[in-house]
Amino acid sequence: MLGFAISLPAPLLLLAEASYVIYLTHLLLISVVLRVFGKMTGASPFGSFWMTSVVFVAVVAAGCLIHLWLERPFQRQQKKWLAT
Repeated sequence: MLGFAISLPAPLLLLAEASYVIYLTHLLLISVVLRVFGKMTGASPFGSFWMTSVVFVAVVAAGCLIHLWLERPFQRQQKKWLAT
């Protein structure tokens, strides 16, 4: 498009590739994390900066894992199907 390429470090590239999955699943994942933390601690995770940070990291990590374990294999299979 612009005539040049941008090289990203691997973690940022993974985050960029997983961003749509994170967008699609973040509400469900936040709900699950809230329930788990609520049962473990009896408090809301959004009561402090640290708990909010843990929820954020958990949601991003889960979104990346969903991307790696579900989306990428499906994309590879889809390419095979479309090539035939």
